[in-house]
Amino acid sequence: DYVGRDADHETATAAVDAQMLEAFRRFLPQSQLAHARQQDGYDELEQLRRLAQDSGWNGSVVQALDSLQVAMDRRREYLNFPEAALPYIREGLLRELDLRLHGREASLLSGLQYDHQVQEALQLFENPARYQELLLAGVDD
Repeated sequence: DYVGRDADHETATAAVDAQMLEAFRRFLPQSQLAHARQQDGYDELEQLRRLAQDSGWNGSVVQALDSLQVAMDRRREYLNFPEAALPYIREGLLRELDLRLHGREASLLSGLQYDHQVQEALQLFENPARYQELLLAGVDD
């Protein structure tokens, strides 16, 4: 648990801006989890190199492995998020900010803001006719 108390239950006023996303993008490849995964990849690449050498594979295989290593080295320095992932990354960073700045309850409330099922349920409660329609449909089944 990152915080020891829930002193302030308001949501964070901080926004996840482009600068914060960029800082997270630069942090992630240096994190312990990323380092462990990268090391697994380098270990497997080294095994492939030994297999290529022991099996006498031609130079094009070695060149492909070299190219793969260059790509892995580049990824180690900088991770490029797909555009589709950005809303989820922003949401996670905002929840983390809320947790650290305002406590657990604020973090949970922040997460509910992006929960599709919760948002659908809230819309349903705002439409009493639709709510009654669904209740009656459930009784008929």
